[in-house]
Amino acid sequence: MDELDLAKRILSKYPLCSNCLGRLFASLGYGLSNRDRGVAIKTLLLMKAYNVATGSVDFETVLLLTKGGVEPAIKLLRNKKLEGYESLKAEKCYICEDLLESSEFLKAVVGKILDKVKEYEFESFLVGTHVDAEILEREERIVSEFGIPFSESIKKEINRELGKKLQEAIGRDVNYRNPDLTILVHFPQGEFSLDVKPLFIYGRYRKLMRGLSQSAGRLHVKANVKAKPSVEEFIGRPLLKLTEAEMVRLHGAGREDVDVLMLGNGRPFVAEVVKPKKRNIELERVKEMIREYSKGAIEVEDLRFTDRKTIAKLKALSQHTTKLYRAVVTFENEVAESQLNLVEEVFRNKVIKQRTPLRVLRRRADKVRSKIVYEVKARKLSNGKVEFLIKCQGGLYVKELITGDEGRTKPSIAEVLENKPIEIVLDVLYIEEFGEDIVPRGC
Repeated sequence: MDELDLAKRILSKYPLCSNCLGRLFASLGYGLSNRDRGVAIKTLLLMKAYNVATGSVDFETVLLLTKGGVEPAIKLLRNKKLEGYESLKAEKCYICEDLLESSEFLKAVVGKILDKVKEYEFESFLVGTHVDAEILEREERIVSEFGIPFSESIKKEINRELGKKLQEAIGRDVNYRNPDLTILVHFPQGEFSLDVKPLFIYGRYRKLMRGLSQSAGRLHVKANVKAKPSVEEFIGRPLLKLTEAEMVRLHGAGREDVDVLMLGNGRPFVAEVVKPKKRNIELERVKEMIREYSKGAIEVEDLRFTDRKTIAKLKALSQHTTKLYRAVVTFENEVAESQLNLVEEVFRNKVIKQRTPLRVLRRRADKVRSKIVYEVKARKLSNGKVEFLIKCQGGLYVKELITGDEGRTKPSIAEVLENKPIEIVLDVLYIEEFGEDIVPRGC
């Protein structure tokens, strides 16, 4: 059976617009649109159905073409005055219900998309289509029933045609792997949604004021959410304004307590800017705005654009990188120099067993973790006050290393000294850069 006979068999059962008919033969011919193919097939069928020289008419085929809206076939029936021709009318396409018969539907969708995307800065885009299941099922029914080997899906065609029209209109590249903007069109509704690739900005922050949490809360930083003084707020709000984003979320390589300063080279972080309208921002300006907005409480360094993978790396490395803390501890009783020497000896490359601290037990699983203290340097400041420099593995709860947390951390400095801490002032002095060694250099 040749292709024309196949097309006639299909049309005898299913009325199809030229576009949907042509799509069933998509891999045949060169340089043709699916509509071109469909028009060509219907034209050839009409040519075979009517022979001017002999005057013979294959009315069965002409009727099929009339139902498919082929205007010359309709005129032929009128001229021949076939009985009942006046009541004949074109039927809607079985697959698309005539939405793809003309280019107006796609033009209208493109127009709406262009109105929306002009609000965004982007260098690349991708178009996707969600086609109603009923339409896909109708198309698949025809392909399966007639065993058609050269068709393409309606979804693929709409993606391609919309992509071509949008690329021509906006002058941006199509990117199949990592587009700045993904446009999802719903067919046949003609509605669409935008998925904007987040901006990811890596940096290191110093927290120079006590009393600031790292997190702004479960809602993070949004334009319509009341500002809550925090590291996330002071970094996120300037980014929110510059990018006109929907939200900014901070991902830190670990976190310090509210009452702890983050000094030295700062804590690595990634700021995730969600649905930014502006992507081309000056990071030096971001740095200045953060310092101004926080009134000097937060400073950031080494800002650079990155990707989502960096977040996972930060989280993983934060549990293994070496960190250096300074703790000024006031004890209940006087501390002797000999006791400090013992502390330094005990906590040299010492494995610490820590059960989840009581103060975080409500939000963390109750389990025992093993962490390493590499080195402790101790200096007596007064009879009951000692300064400790503690070099340890990431993820160690340093306050509990000092207090013992009612026996949940072993060994602890309080246990070795047999002395109860009554005040701890803690600072993070350094967080290891990947592959770099740090050593406490005295006090």
